[in-house]
Amino acid sequence: MLACGPCNQRFKRNLFPLADQSRRATCHREDVLDEEPLLINPADDEPLEFLTFESARVVAVDGNPRGIATIDVCGLDDPDLFEQRLEKLVTLQTLANIIYAAPKLADSIEGQQLVRDAFAYLERSVSAVGEFAGMARAAVRSGLIPIPDSSPL
Repeated sequence: MLACGPCNQRFKRNLFPLADQSRRATCHREDVLDEEPLLINPADDEPLEFLTFESARVVAVDGNPRGIATIDVCGLDDPDLFEQRLEKLVTLQTLANIIYAAPKLADSIEGQQLVRDAFAYLERSVSAVGEFAGMARAAVRSGLIPIPDSSPL
């Protein structure tokens, strides 16, 4: 799986925790499918089943062991990462405020374009490819970032 440099090199490295360490495949004749990895694999798992966000802080859903292991091993609770998420959250909240100010901004072409741009950025931020998309989706679900169902213009 692709990961950012700090996540892969500083935190995860070659760590691969299992639910039962005695089931680890130790040679090519053993089947890795018999292992039960604790780390969330976003290609196979829905991360938001295991992780959620309280504001910009990542937490394991209901203390889920896979969520806890992924947070710990991948350094998802790193203070620098928290600050980056918080900055993104504040930006998204500001853009949501711009969208809700649309009736006041709709009188000018510039205002209409500002609202369209804000809405497009919010939509990209909650898409699967957006940076900190999981946090953004959790913030929308919790009401921290109120996004209307369709463009206000």
